[in-house]
Amino acid sequence: MYWANFYAHTEFTTGSTFCSAVLDRSDLPTTILELGCGDGRDAFTFAQSGRYVTGLDRSHIGVDHAGRKAERAGIADRLRFRTCDVSDTAALANEITSAREDDKPLLTYMRFFLHSITAEVQTGLLNTVAEHARLGDHLAVEFRTDKDEENAKVHGGHYRRYQSAAAFRDQITALGYTIIDETEGTGLSPYGDEDPELYRAIA
Repeated sequence: MYWANFYAHTEFTTGSTFCSAVLDRSDLPTTILELGCGDGRDAFTFAQSGRYVTGLDRSHIGVDHAGRKAERAGIADRLRFRTCDVSDTAALANEITSAREDDKPLLTYMRFFLHSITAEVQTGLLNTVAEHARLGDHLAVEFRTDKDEENAKVHGGHYRRYQSAAAFRDQITALGYTIIDETEGTGLSPYGDEDPELYRAIA
């Protein structure tokens, strides 16, 4: 309910700072699967930059809103949104397969999503992504770390799970990923009076 209301009343006009950082790299796939896309903020920015993007979210309101916006913007040919609960790993596996544009390498992108799901769901999600990974695929993630737990939040009142960057690093390297870039700290995504403690990784 929280996110349905948020997506119905909140709209961003530009992509996030993490989205910009990903776009600045020339070594990543141009076909993108965004998990937890919400209202499509970053997905739109990727598509407007020429990428082929599939955005997944469990919120029907967020997905419907984003889909209509893509149609109005005339980019629905390379930007689509679908409802998916990533705790359903079979459904997620199907979405990973269908997200590949012409069977090209895939970038799985998650910003401010992992801290919104349980550790159990995260494990199933990462295992599924790794099991369906192919040569050339990459992973890009940004989330709030355990160092951010006590900091004041602009948007409170909803579930957040804080995890250590080191534990996450160990989790994805155990799945076979090699981290090619990572950053931890503040100054990455300030918002109003909030400057959260974040971890970014590209693998």
